[in-house]
Formats: sequence, structure tokens, C-alpha cells
Amino acid sequence: MTAMPAADIPRYRLYGEADEERELGFLHVETIRARASLHDWTIRPHRHRDLHQVMAVAAGGGVMDLEGTRLLFAAPVLISTPPVVVHGFAFEPGTEGWVVTLSAEGLAAALAAFADAGLAAAAGVGAQVPLSGEDAAETLAAFAAIEREYRFPRPGGRAAILARVSLALVAVARAVADGGTASMTAGADSDGGAAGASGRPSAGRASAPANADAALFDRYRRLVEERFRDQPRIGALAGELGVGEGRLNAVCRRIAGRSAQAVLHARVLLEAKRSLVYTSMTVAEVAYSLGFTDPAYFSRFFARRAGVPPAAYRAAGER
Repeated sequence: MTAMPAADIPRYRLYGEADEERELGFLHVETIRARASLHDWTIRPHRHRDLHQVMAVAAGGGVMDLEGTRLLFAAPVLISTPPVVVHGFAFEPGTEGWVVTLSAEGLAAALAAFADAGLAAAAGVGAQVPLSGEDAAETLAAFAAIEREYRFPRPGGRAAILARVSLALVAVARAVADGGTASMTAGADSDGGAAGASGRPSAGRASAPANADAALFDRYRRLVEERFRDQPRIGALAGELGVGEGRLNAVCRRIAGRSAQAVLHARVLLEAKRSLVYTSMTVAEVAYSLGFTDPAYFSRFFARRAGVPPAAYRAAGER
């Protein structure tokens, strides 16, 4: 795999599929073979705007492109890629395993119940974690169970899947604690050094530091998550991040394909949809809970972005 200019890196909903608006509680499970075999076992470098992927490789291996760093991997191995992290794969033909894709917010909500800072931090790490012994057997069995839960839905299936994904991230958290991985959101620009001067991929447990733009965007997403109900001014948020509003907008447009304001508004809209579908709050109460002082303005805001008024959206969700 060869590196491509950052501006040319596609944002995918899933492998090879154009980015779309995030679905509430998005969750998808498939085998590596089912997807990779359709693309000659090569998935070009790409990123997902709002999705986290956790992959368990049970047989085979290949080369992973992680933010421009080429890393060998061989089964059994666990691979975690958070939103906006650039990643691609050149699988050995016949590679077997599973890929779980879920919304970043859905994963964050599931992990919040554990109140474990290390586990929450692991969700922001792009990493390969080689498995062995009992860890390998337990992890692969967990992913096989995830596939069964997804293919044959039963009561509590989503909870069972999220619980097993959380356990997989425990392995990432422990690798981070052991010093085997580096946060995707804490570094300066990556020079792809892990590939070495020869350009050959490196082997072993590793992750690549995110480039400066990806790190800034991740920090902005986290700030938006904390403050979206206040609907703060973008200039104020940029100031908290130590950058100018112009730079923040440029980074958001390059990585997310939308302005910083649009990123904030998308989060407000998502929460509005959740409140309309899953709570009994009136439209006015939803508006006030999200920082709007005028429910009529909220209704116009919602209809312009969702395509239907709040009441109609709620009615459709109740059918």
C-alpha cells in the first residue's frame, strides 16, 4: 500500500461505502472474508468520521496501514481503530476473522457504565494487540459469539455484543498500560518511522501517533461532546483548543467534510433525535434541554437538517 495525500483519503461508512449521516446506535458485524474477498483482499487507506472498528483476526494476516505507518500483523491479533484514524489493509488471501463496527457515541455510552478511565482511553487508541494462550482463545470465542448474536437476534443481543466489545478493549487498555501502544490522539505529526528507512513494514505490537490535524479534530470532538448542550461559539471552543477559528474550520473540513459549526450542529441534532425517540419530553422541553431559548427556532433548526419537523420525526419513530 502506498500513502496518499491526506486530502484524497476517503471517509467511509464501512469498507468501500461512502460516508453518510450516522445512524442512532449504529452497529454492524461481518467477517473479514465476507468484505475483503470482494476487494481482492485489499482495503485502501480510509477513515470513518463517526465509527469505531474492532477486528479480531483468527487466521492469516497481512499488512496494516495505520496513519501512514505500515505494520505487519499475524493471527491471532486484535486490531482497534477509532474514528478519523486513517487505516487500510492488505490481507493475505483466506484471512479469517471478524469486524465489529459501531458508532463512537454508542461505544462511549457503553463504556461509561464502567467508570474506568483506562478503558475509556483505550477507545481512542488505534492499535494492534497480538494475542496468545488463553487471551487468544477467549477473544476469538467472544467474536464468534458476537457474530452469532448479530446474525440470530435474541433479547439482550445488543447488550451482549457491547459487553464483549468492551472486554476486547480491555486488552487494548492493558497493552497501553504496559507501554506497548501509543495514543492516536496525543502525538505530533507521524513520520511513518515504524516502517523504517527501507519502507518495509514493522512487526509486533504497535500503534502510530495521529498527525496533528487528526489529534486536533479528536480533541474538538471531545470538547463538543462535553459542551454541545450549551451551544458555545466556535471561536470560544477554538480558543480552548489553543488554535484559531480558521484553523479549526480547515481541519474539520479536511477530516469530517464539514465546518466546525456543522460538527457541533450534527451532535445537537443527534441528541435531539434521541430525545424525541427515547424520551417523553415535549418538543419544547427537548429544545430547552439543548440550549435553545425559542422552541420555534429549534423546530426550524431540526426540520432543516432532518428533513421533517420534530413532531413528525417522533411519530415516525413510534410506528
